[in-house]
Amino acid sequence: MPTIASSNFPTPKSWDEFEDICLSVIKVKCKSTNFNRYGRAGQKQNGVDITGKDHFGFSIGVQCKNTLNLLTEKIIEDEIVKAESFAPRLSTLYIATTRPPDAPLQSFIQKI
Repeated sequence: MPTIASSNFPTPKSWDEFEDICLSVIKVKCKSTNFNRYGRAGQKQNGVDITGKDHFGFSIGVQCKNTLNLLTEKIIEDEIVKAESFAPRLSTLYIATTRPPDAPLQSFIQKI
């Protein structure tokens, strides 16, 4: 029987649709409805597309990347640097992507 983890879903049609999906997921993951999309297109967002507090009260940020193969170590580093200047200071930053799993990239992220 298929599970969510073993299923293939179509890539979202736009960055906007992907951010909506990520917003729904982070609310469930963090057991909190206290999350919102941050800013709007064209505004400086300091590397954060979604922000809120989890059920423990920790400040969480999500950077959404609706890309298949364009996520690189450099892009990840740049997004982290931007998010470090986010106020209030984030306890956790998630980078959500539509890119397929990539062992070298995942190892890079785990070292950070």
